[in-house]
Amino acid sequence: MDLFDFSLESPQITDMTPGIAPNQLFWTAALPPGSFRFRNDGTRATLNVRSFPLVDQLFFGNLENALSAEVDVDLEWRATGDAQARGLGADVAEDNPGRFEGMLADAVCSGRVSGRRIGWSFRTKQVDSSGYYASLGREKNGSYL
Repeated sequence: MDLFDFSLESPQITDMTPGIAPNQLFWTAALPPGSFRFRNDGTRATLNVRSFPLVDQLFFGNLENALSAEVDVDLEWRATGDAQARGLGADVAEDNPGRFEGMLADAVCSGRVSGRRIGWSFRTKQVDSSGYYASLGREKNGSYL
């Protein structure tokens, strides 16, 4: 099954990212206000973003060859059961991966993503998390713990 529809006859290697922040943080960006919605009862969440600006770095970290790009994202998470307490909180050492607390439910995620830059675009077909793992809930870690 093909996952993508491409605007060219063959796929291209691409790395659409928000770029590298001055503090060297990468692959992370603030979402536009209102684009992520979480139902108060914890059973559903949606992410809808239009024309989110990104940089397509044809070679990682090389901004000389970067092109302006943008993506549209439409994703939905639906809980498939009740949320369960997860994590070990402050009862474990700071470097322990279990140092978080949360109420998480197993979930199914589905949706579509599309992106474009000069001379190239892609669009996923409808996809879901079947065969993978998705969860939905609230957690706190780091300085919020």
